[in-house]
Amino acid sequence: MTPNKKPTILQEAAKGLQKKPAAVTAATLCFWVMAMVTIAPALLSPIALVLTVPLVFAPSLYQYIVTLGGLSQDKEFDLQSGLGWRFFRTYFSPKFRGSFRLLWGLLKGILAFDLSLAVLSVVFTYLGPLVWPDFDAAMGEFASLVNAGAIGEASAFLQGNPSLLSFTALLLGLAFFFAFALFLHNMFVYGMNTYCHAMFQSPIPSSVTMIYRNTIRERRGEFSKAYYGSFWPLYLLMALGYGLGMWLAMTLSTSLYVVLPIAMAGAFTFMAFFLPFFASGTGFLFRRFQPHFVRYSYERMKESLEQFKAQQDASQEDIDAFEDMLQKYGDEMKKMDENESRPEDTSDDGDKKDE
Repeated sequence: MTPNKKPTILQEAAKGLQKKPAAVTAATLCFWVMAMVTIAPALLSPIALVLTVPLVFAPSLYQYIVTLGGLSQDKEFDLQSGLGWRFFRTYFSPKFRGSFRLLWGLLKGILAFDLSLAVLSVVFTYLGPLVWPDFDAAMGEFASLVNAGAIGEASAFLQGNPSLLSFTALLLGLAFFFAFALFLHNMFVYGMNTYCHAMFQSPIPSSVTMIYRNTIRERRGEFSKAYYGSFWPLYLLMALGYGLGMWLAMTLSTSLYVVLPIAMAGAFTFMAFFLPFFASGTGFLFRRFQPHFVRYSYERMKESLEQFKAQQDASQEDIDAFEDMLQKYGDEMKKMDENESRPEDTSDDGDKKDE
């Protein structure tokens, strides 16, 4: 690495993970187990994910990001601190509410499922006869039963036709992948938002998420380059794991209650090999964008101050308090700018001093 050149996010993450590799492995294994706990009820019905994702997976992801961040950046942080129920419970506290924007992610996932199902249906309609000579006849029979309202007979026909059943499972499984991937992507992109909420400590969580969202939107090019340039292997492993899991599941069963959970389990199993770099890198990525979050908040506070001064019932005491708070933000920004202008310090020097 050349002098004064910033290391990449992955280089910082890899270096941080080397500090306590055993603890990192244990934390990742615990997160993987919680992901399996999230998926397992889907063997009974995929609808169960509506409960297990917000109640199990979301707080587990928050806990994992905070734990890996602590293990990578704080020498005093230990595994017991991260894996205790304290961090899991903290996710449900008011100040972290809405960190991952789960409802928005769910809406995008549903839209992705509908669009991909429509596109894949057209593609499969043309490809079906090429790999299965009786495709058109079977689809015609099935469609006539559905259109006639004979749902029971249509279901029996589907169950008695393995080729058509496999076709349906493959179609729905692939469409579900796009919903699954987009939903997870939404959560991963908002992983830094947990740090943002911790930094601002606002009594109105939605305002912090607004700062995060709008700042990322303003710095879209810079963020995309840093985020996707660092974390693209996560999505590649997700696709490979899902595809392998789906192939394995369809050799055992064509039931979506079996195919979808095994496919998701495959995705998380493959992603586990890169998740430590993502969770640790999220903390280092936040440190780079922290001045932008503070600066955006500072500008909005200046606007709010002018509006507050224009109010006839605004007291001078309240105005002074507002200006003092704004001054603190200004001082914090100056410190950040000074730190950015200094030559990049490496933690090697600090480690040597400690030795």
